[in-house]
Amino acid sequence: LLSAQFIRLICLAGLIALPIGYMASAFFLYSFAYRISFGVGSLLLCFGFLLLIGGLTISLLVYRAALANPVKSLRTE
Repeated sequence: LLSAQFIRLICLAGLIALPIGYMASAFFLYSFAYRISFGVGSLLLCFGFLLLIGGLTISLLVYRAALANPVKSLRTE
């Protein structure tokens, strides 16, 4: 359940950032003499990396929390 909430937030951030990044990079690339174009595939690849990094981070934190000894945290409180 915790991972699903974070994945939703990552997807929301991607949906907001990808169109802005596409427009900014298109504007930036338009200023060069030799123009190149990039398609939707590169944006989907970036979104995939975003999900991969977010998923790895979430799974690492969940793994560390699962291995933590609850007695140590209760002892300090």
